[in-house]
Amino acid sequence: MKRNGKRYPCMIPNTNGLLNQLKGYGYEAVKAVCDCLLNTLRTDMLIAGAIEKNTVSLHMLQKLGFSFEGTRTKGFYHPVDGPIDLLYYVLERKEETIYD
Repeated sequence: MKRNGKRYPCMIPNTNGLLNQLKGYGYEAVKAVCDCLLNTLRTDMLIAGAIEKNTVSLHMLQKLGFSFEGTRTKGFYHPVDGPIDLLYYVLERKEETIYD
């Protein structure tokens, strides 16, 4: 996240394999975190990343309003696949709009 021109790390872990996968709980949790960061803490920008084959996460980022920014080659190290590309998305706070 980016606030007052400074960047601060914030990570929401991957929950692959959990019993509640694909039931919308992850979306609701990430939506609540985004709302808190953008509206309560007045964070300027959120930056998110996901690997290309994680289509569920990519869809969730788009549904939350994140915009694709680009790809970082070998931006993530996967324990099985080794270095893989990471897709970056950005969500900026808009002064006139409350995120919901």
